[in-house]
Parts: sequence; structure tokens; C-alpha cells
Amino acid sequence: MNVSIPKLNQYYIVLFMLPILTTPTVNLVGELMFSDIAVVILTPILLMNKNLNFSQPYLKPILILLFIWLISAVVSDIVNETSINNMMKGSAAIIFFAFHLLVFFVLINGRRERYTAAIIGSAVAVILKWVTASEGLYTQDLTETPWKMGGGFSITILTVVILSIFVKSEKVKGKALLFLAPVHLFLNARSLFLTTVLAGLVSGFQLKVSSEKTRKTLLMGTIGLVVLVFPVATSIYGNLNQAGVFGEEARVKYLKQTAGGEVNIIIAGRSESLVSFKAISDSPFLGHGSWAESAYYYTILLSQNEALGKQVHWSALDNREKLLIPSHSLLFGAWVYHGVFGAFFWFFILFITLKAIGNSIGTPGSKAIPTLSLLVLFALLWDIFFSPFGQVRRCFEAIYIVVACIVVSESKQKI
Repeated sequence: MNVSIPKLNQYYIVLFMLPILTTPTVNLVGELMFSDIAVVILTPILLMNKNLNFSQPYLKPILILLFIWLISAVVSDIVNETSINNMMKGSAAIIFFAFHLLVFFVLINGRRERYTAAIIGSAVAVILKWVTASEGLYTQDLTETPWKMGGGFSITILTVVILSIFVKSEKVKGKALLFLAPVHLFLNARSLFLTTVLAGLVSGFQLKVSSEKTRKTLLMGTIGLVVLVFPVATSIYGNLNQAGVFGEEARVKYLKQTAGGEVNIIIAGRSESLVSFKAISDSPFLGHGSWAESAYYYTILLSQNEALGKQVHWSALDNREKLLIPSHSLLFGAWVYHGVFGAFFWFFILFITLKAIGNSIGTPGSKAIPTLSLLVLFALLWDIFFSPFGQVRRCFEAIYIVVACIVVSESKQKI
């Protein structure tokens, strides 16, 4: 059967539009994004036209691990007697994520200019959510803290894209990011500041190396430098924050998060991770089931926050409609819900991401790693540990994963 597919120039339109289609939703079997429907339609078309290139780096193991994750989700839900509604939601999230990954792998097919179209689409999609206050991920957060909850990252992406029109050197673009980074601190977006600084440093000072040994030495040296510099940078940030340099709102937030003597502001701001460890240790192999709820683990979260000196509203135990087990992490969320076999997938993605970033620090490739790619790589690294697997993320993270795989693949090309 011969089914026509978009011509080359139409790929860019499709890749740009798929993230945009995460904004409108429809209630069929639960709430679906238009992009969910689009990738389900596109997948058989691409398969029938034999456009699926299974030789793409990491595609096969990614699909296999996704299938294992799906099976572990079903087993976990059966064992934990998860409700049919939650079981369907948990399995559907993995299945639609798989469709997004498959379609982006096929349409991008290892080409930088194509994944750039998808990244721009994701940035525009968030800005549209911000402007229209549409339903779904980021809605309330975009209204209350728009820069922190996606708006700032989207504008940073578009800034790099516009800068690329006039500047070809990736090192210049990376150094430009370093000048942009302080804006994020003043707008109370610490994670975005960290992402921008790291991407800017790697892009602005990435080196070409001639051997694998040299690259590994450079990578280990960089890790050692980060370990030494991070406590100093944290201390400087704390002193500036207490002095009110970043504004009263940021100062109050910092004082609340460190009131209990907690100096690691990353963990202080993501205390859900500590609860995740407890939930994982209680059921490491099978997990607790899709969208698992537990007043016990939510009580632990409130107790931890109170011990850290944060203001705690215990009435939340009675007022919250759902007491989901706190995770707020792609990796820990999969492990808490579906056990270690669900976590395997994100461990593998973590491996690819770290390898891509490592290759970017000292690249043996013939081309410099794009600054835009590095922004996405560090965003993916953050999301793996500190962002929940929400509805929109099954589209956005699929794009980021494909970028990571391409960066690793390109880095294998010798000078």
C-alpha cells in the first residue's frame, strides 16, 4: 500500500506543530492532547512507507525498555489493585510517550535542523499556554510564576535561535548565555539559572580533543571543578539572597527553605525526592501502582518540611482531593509507581544524557555541539531528577531524548 508522506520541507512544519498541538486537549478516554492523536495517526503512515530507520542510535533499546516499563506498570497495577481509571492513565501515558518518541525519531532522522524546528515548537507552545492560560501543564504555575515554570526557558530558547541568525560561533552564543543567566536569578528561577549557566559554560568553552583518553581526563577535571566550586557558589548565592540582592520574594523563599539549617538549596526546594526514597525502599521491585495515593507518605513530606523550618499546613491532609505519593521526578516517579523495571528506562536515558554532555565538554566530533542542544540536554538532566512526568512532558521529553541520542551519535565522528 502506497501512502503519501510529507515532502522534505513539510517535515519542519510537522515537527514544529506537534509540540504546539499539546496545547489543545480533548476528553476521549481521559484527557488527550491533540499531539497524542496526531502521533497515533502518523505512526502507521510512517511504518507503511518504510521510513522507520531502526539503525538510529539507541532507538531499539529505548523501545525495548519502554515495553518493559509498560509491562511492569501493568503488573504493578494488578498487584497493588490499582483502580481501572488509574491503571488506564498509567499505561496510556507510557504508550503515548512511546508514540511521540517513535514519530520524533523518524521525522528528525538524525538531523540538527529538524530537531531545531521541534525545539522551537516546544518553546512557542509554552508561551501560547502562558498567553492563553489554557488548561493542562503549567496553567496555574504559568499564571503565578510564569518565568520559573517554563516561560523563561522558552524565551531563552528563542533568544538563542534568534542569536544564531546573526552569530555562527557556538562559543560566542555560549558566552552570551552567561550574560543572560543572571536575569533568571532576579526573576526567582534558580533551576533555569543553573541550566543556562551550565549550557553557557560548556558551549562557550567546549574544546576539540583528539583522543578518548584526553576527553575523559577533561571530563573528570570538569566534574572535580564543579564539586569544588558548587559549595562556594551556594554560599555566595545565600549571602546575596539574604542581603536582598535578588528581591524580597526570593529572600523570603530562601530563608524559608534554609530555616532548618538545610544548606543544599536544590534538595531544600525538592524535598519530595526524600519521600520518594522512602516509598521506593518500601516497594523497590513492584512499586505502588499508577497514580498511587497515600496519606502516610504525604504526612512524611509535611513532617520533613516542618523539620526543615518551612511553614506547613497540616490541613492539607483533609483538604487535598488526592494525596499522591510525592515524587516530582521522571526517574523517581516511574520507580515509585511501577518499580525498578519502570526506573530502568530513565536510568538508560540518564546514561545517554550524561554521555552527550560529557562528549560536549570535550568533543571529538567534526562540529561543535550547538548551544541550543546543550540547553535541552541540561534541561533533560534536570527533569530526570526534579520534574514530574506530566501530560505535556511525553511530547517535550521525547524531543529532548532524540537530541541527546543525536549528540552522542555525532560525537563519534572523528576529527
